Amino acid sequence: MKLYLPLFAITLSLTTLNCVSPAPISKLKPVSNENYVWQNGREVITKKQGDLAVELSYKNKSEGLFVFDITVVNESDTDILIDPSRFYYVPVDESGDSLNLVMAEDPENRILDQEIHLSRLDANHSNQLLSSVIWGAVQATTELADNNYENEENEYSMYDHHQEQLAEIDFDKWNASEQKDYWETQTIRKSTLFPEYYITGQFLMKYHKKASKVLIVIPVGQQQFRFEFNHFQISVK
Repeated sequence: MKLYLPLFAITLSLTTLNCVSPAPISKLKPVSNENYVWQNGREVITKKQGDLAVELSYKNKSEGLFVFDITVVNESDTDILIDPSRFYYVPVDESGDSLNLVMAEDPENRILDQEIHLSRLDANHSNQLLSSVIWGAVQATTELADNNYENEENEYSMYDHHQEQLAEIDFDKWNASEQKDYWETQTIRKSTLFPEYYITGQFLMKYHKKASKVLIVIPVGQQQFRFEFNHFQISVK
């Protein structure tokens, strides 16, 4: 009994530590004074200032990031620079106090991060492949020499280990390539927007759990477009 009680206590503690509650679902809804239309189940806000127009809608929260769809239209007679790294939002807490600005993720930095990650994975893959070939040769030599079973098992396990590492690296490379492709093709990137042209894509901002309101600021040329959302969370039981 003296041994059982501590073991039970340890087991109970580990079980408690391993219980993770589902994360709440974040929703952003335009404040009442924002004019919007519904499109495929989402509220789309369009604002026009002079010859420029911005259309914005909240999509979802993914991996700790708010995801937005945006379209910018240039009906002026001059070129306009669009730079998503200048987008930001002001989180406002329940008491009405403004918190620190949250800048949008820079797609160019994200793409570079994945390129660096892929380069390292390629080097790791080459090293693991070389080790796998070496251990495969050792295993073949051992079998020919008819060494004892224990050594053969150890040599096989090392070869198998490198094969498993190669499989993991291949999966990581696939994932990094998918991430890189997303930031290259799906997000809005720094671009010169010519007269009578438009640009569309997504931009992402870090989620702020203390924000009850989110004031998004989109600089376009010399102007700023502001969009205000209420932020609420739905508990998942």
